Amino acid sequence: MSRFHRKVLLFAKNWRLLFLSTVLFLGSFWFATAPAQAAGFPIIGVLHSGGHPEALAVDQITHRVYIAYEAPGSVVCFEPNNGKVCWRIALGDGVTDLQVDSSSHTLFATYTLYHANQGYFTILNAINGQQVQQHVIGAGENSIAFNAKQHRVYVSSQENGMVYSFTFPAGWQNAKSIFEVREQKVGSQPGALALNTRLGRVYVADRRENVLRVYDEDMNRLISTISIGALPVPPIRVDEQSGRIFLLCSTGQKLQVIDGNHNKIIAEAPVGPYPEGLAIQTSTGRIYVADEGDNEAGGGQHDTGSTISVLDGQSYELLGTMHVGTAPDGVEADAGLRRVYVSVEDTNAVVEISDSVNLPLQTGSTIQQRGRAQLFAEWLRLGVWLTLIGMLATITFATLGDWLPQRRGRENPQTQPESGLSRSEQHTLQP
Repeated sequence: MSRFHRKVLLFAKNWRLLFLSTVLFLGSFWFATAPAQAAGFPIIGVLHSGGHPEALAVDQITHRVYIAYEAPGSVVCFEPNNGKVCWRIALGDGVTDLQVDSSSHTLFATYTLYHANQGYFTILNAINGQQVQQHVIGAGENSIAFNAKQHRVYVSSQENGMVYSFTFPAGWQNAKSIFEVREQKVGSQPGALALNTRLGRVYVADRRENVLRVYDEDMNRLISTISIGALPVPPIRVDEQSGRIFLLCSTGQKLQVIDGNHNKIIAEAPVGPYPEGLAIQTSTGRIYVADEGDNEAGGGQHDTGSTISVLDGQSYELLGTMHVGTAPDGVEADAGLRRVYVSVEDTNAVVEISDSVNLPLQTGSTIQQRGRAQLFAEWLRLGVWLTLIGMLATITFATLGDWLPQRRGRENPQTQPESGLSRSEQHTLQP
């Protein structure tokens, strides 16, 4: 094999290696810089449609979902495992709040008759929807909190500034049971309620005064008054083990975290426009907030939100937002099924979302970082192609530089006859 043929084969071998390496490099770089996609679509389905769903409740044992509708007032029991409605009951003109006791499978609801300006507190059998008890309360956006250990339910009434407590006797599920009912004047406009049964505390948020009042449940005395953000809205969520209280301030557009052991604010996190719904005890440990976008304090902005905000459950940092529909309201989580439910009021639907760390969240910083990464990727790809072209040009010219002189040498031989004769004579044997 001639020297020229060896160079050609070496060039061909190097070219194949170079081409293969370049393709692998560009391919791996392309996939590395491509936007990551979530494993599966995050929205599993729509549970049930109706007129303006708001409050939600989830039985953590049966996994049934209870949906409160505002127009017209009704409560629907939905079985997410088989996608069927278990029962439905009409309740006044609009249901304002809903809570379920998973231990006794009892449902508590408040609803309003607008023409009579009258509110009602009702107790339902969560299994079959049968109404057990009903009591007259003050009108307004009533809220509910219950103590399963003490068999006691608290209900607030904004319009008359009262908080009602209903204590159940033994065997209270009987419709003939007589409840102990108490009324107490609490501030100017009590709204969201919550309990910590471990500490024996009752929390009452005042919408007008922007304070959170802390009461001793057994002694019924005021322990502390905490200044909070503008327009606190239900629900208040409580982590009984840590004692932390999670409170949404709608006009303040933030989530406040309060240390219930020392009654002081320890963290604040910005969320979307005019938040309302809140879920904290999820399978991922994340916090979900509904960004309803309804300025309840006035100002002309109504139902402009369309996202849920997702926060880290430890640092309370905003991880991002996800679109679910116009005016999301109530939020509940089922840690056992790893689901999050969001009532989307103006879309007239309840959305079921996978409670996953792979949710495709959007943030301003993420979008900016992605834009910078894409710009960098384009410049790097251009650099790779320019380098590749330069390498090919160098190899081509180098090969041609070796090949052309040899070809010219064969076409115009420069060897002299004398030198050839002398070499021949030098090696000729003499007789």
